[in-house]
Amino acid sequence: MKKPRHHRKKKKGIVGIEAAIVLIAFVIVAAALAFVVLNMGMFTTQKSKEVISRGLEESTSALQVAGTITAEVENGAPYVDAVAIPIQVAPGREAIDLSTNVTTIFLQTPKNTYTNTHEGVWALYYDSSKDDYYLVWIGGVLNVAKITQGANWLIRLTNATLTIDGRNYTAIDLNTSTPPSLSLLFNKTKSVVLDLLNTKQLTNSISFIVFTQWNKGSTILKFGDKALVLVLLGSDDLLTYYQQFTVELRPPVGAPLTITRSLPASLTPGTLIALS
Repeated sequence: MKKPRHHRKKKKGIVGIEAAIVLIAFVIVAAALAFVVLNMGMFTTQKSKEVISRGLEESTSALQVAGTITAEVENGAPYVDAVAIPIQVAPGREAIDLSTNVTTIFLQTPKNTYTNTHEGVWALYYDSSKDDYYLVWIGGVLNVAKITQGANWLIRLTNATLTIDGRNYTAIDLNTSTPPSLSLLFNKTKSVVLDLLNTKQLTNSISFIVFTQWNKGSTILKFGDKALVLVLLGSDDLLTYYQQFTVELRPPVGAPLTITRSLPASLTPGTLIALS
């Protein structure tokens, strides 16, 4: 009796080199997909970071108050006719352009609201050769080159043309060898305005920015520098007891810096008062 034959089935397998090729192909495809996913994730993260940073810049002010806000009470009457606000760039923020072209100064008094009172930028300059301080005009709306001599104001002006670093500037001689006081700055800027407007009394309120040190003729306020916002109140906006005013600096980048103050119950004519 014959034994049945067992037929062996032929099977084809994958040799090592083919397996390696397939594995490499899978790895390459997986790496490509992983790169795409990671790249999209990093792109999304970067965009989110930029949006957050931009939101923070717009929601926080690039400027901050850098000291005591001071008001001047005019002579002979209990009315505040000028306010000085010291400002500086906030920590971690970029430099700010304070020129009249890009920065506005909003003002609200009990009687009036001004969308922009910013008339120009000054800077203090010390001439060591003459041991004298000057108020140098950097630029703005007014044409200070037309200053005559301030004949319409109590304090006469000494108009000078200073050449600093090869550039000519219109300047006011402050006639002091020590850093000028706020009263002197108030009076000199009032003299300029009243002379240019050919009047003895300011009707509408205006503002100036004064750099407290020479900034090489620039309107850029850098971190570490300080400036004063001088608000000269017109006859319709003079402030008295308990009245409130608001000044808002609106730089090109960042939220506005808003300052609101109320006057105290006592005002002594011819003095400076601190507004906390």
